Amino acid sequence: MVIKPSQFEKSEIYVTPLTGRYCSMDAKILAGEAYRWTCIRAIWLAVLETQVEMEVLDKPPSKEAITKFRENLTVYDWDKIREIERELKHDVMANISYISKHLVPELGEVIHVSMTSEDATSNGEIIQQREWIKYIMAHSANFLKIGLEQVDKFKSLPMLGETHLQPAAAVTLGKRISMWIGPIMEDLEALDFLLSRWNMKGIRGATGTYEAMMKLMGGYFERVMEFQDSVSEKLDIKITELVPGQTAHRSMEVALLACFTSLGNNLAKFATDIRHLARMGEIGEPRGKNQVGSSAMPWKQNPMKDERLNSLARILPGFKLMADMTQQVQGLERTLDDSAGRRIYLPQSFLVTDACLRLATEVMEGFNIFENVVKTRLAIMLPFLATEEILALATKQGASREKTHHIIMKTCGEVWLDIANGTISDNDLLLRLQNGGYKELEGIKFPEKLDPMNYVGASVEICDNFLQSDIALSVLEFAEDNPVNSEKSEV
Repeated sequence: MVIKPSQFEKSEIYVTPLTGRYCSMDAKILAGEAYRWTCIRAIWLAVLETQVEMEVLDKPPSKEAITKFRENLTVYDWDKIREIERELKHDVMANISYISKHLVPELGEVIHVSMTSEDATSNGEIIQQREWIKYIMAHSANFLKIGLEQVDKFKSLPMLGETHLQPAAAVTLGKRISMWIGPIMEDLEALDFLLSRWNMKGIRGATGTYEAMMKLMGGYFERVMEFQDSVSEKLDIKITELVPGQTAHRSMEVALLACFTSLGNNLAKFATDIRHLARMGEIGEPRGKNQVGSSAMPWKQNPMKDERLNSLARILPGFKLMADMTQQVQGLERTLDDSAGRRIYLPQSFLVTDACLRLATEVMEGFNIFENVVKTRLAIMLPFLATEEILALATKQGASREKTHHIIMKTCGEVWLDIANGTISDNDLLLRLQNGGYKELEGIKFPEKLDPMNYVGASVEICDNFLQSDIALSVLEFAEDNPVNSEKSEV
């Protein structure tokens, strides 16, 4: 059977899963075309108001026309705009035409005077991207705040630590959570620094020389600078001190996607570890009341949120690579081979980061600890962990470290094999060492009862120090100053 496109309505077109399944409504709005063009319109409005104030227009619009434009910044007739664009083959000119002829005809043809397209779009996108950064920072801080609460809650819950994905020394869950969220705190700091440098390129013209603006201002560079300062003040965004060509430096977007990618990587590390712990039955991710784990196996408890987070996060390095390539091949003052790609990888990188944060926040806030499994896994391994102290005591009283190490290693192997084969259910390693007749171990007092907290090192103190660190306290302060409304995932 052949299923043809003609069998479907036009409304049944492809919709990216990011907007259809994974992202918050606020993020979808911030990434959307309406928000982007509204930021661009804000540039046009600030430029027009400044031109009127500086009396450089031959036929300036009325105050009422400017007010009407300001009041209709978010009004769009997309069918009309697309119709104009199909004729002009130029999206900026289509939007200018729509404003001048349909939205606010009272303005006349004064939008975009002495500007090139990138004066509108680059600066408008920088305004949009500033809001992306603020949004991701606020939601990152919310995730970290929840993580710090979990650090405090579980700082004294001992569990088996692993290296090489094999049992190693004991840790506490709080210590482990601290390990997960620390790098994300640094991502938040990196975004904060980026925001402080996220400045407009200014109204510079086709090659970045202010050539058209110089003519409008009678050839006076000082008046051009006065104009730039006024636009900057109206928009409350600084203009870069660097020297761009037609576009903003594309290195800005490389830096932005680098931050998003690092955040995604660190959230994915958290998700990967939760999946490993879920595999051992120690932790389970939060589950909906009627959530289905498997269509075939009703009992399955798959860590689907963490798997989805891993799947989404691995998209981000690819977007970052695209931005790298765009920066490399931007020829001279500007080439247009950046445009189509940027329309895809810039908003989608923001949306992917939002989706990852939503999932990670849900998991951090609601994971389940199966303490009996945690205690059982650690109890089986505790005698092995105790041998490090026994080796030190034997060496301290004069025994050969090499011989003692060999005795313990050999006995550990035998016990481990018996546990694996089901020959024994309890780990009797210490009894075997104590009663084995080894002269190297004579006189050593073997512990009668193993307290897990004796083998977690300074895990509790590490958590307490971390909770009182400058970086943790600054995150909590930022989270308090920037509250968010966390939407749950749709699926």
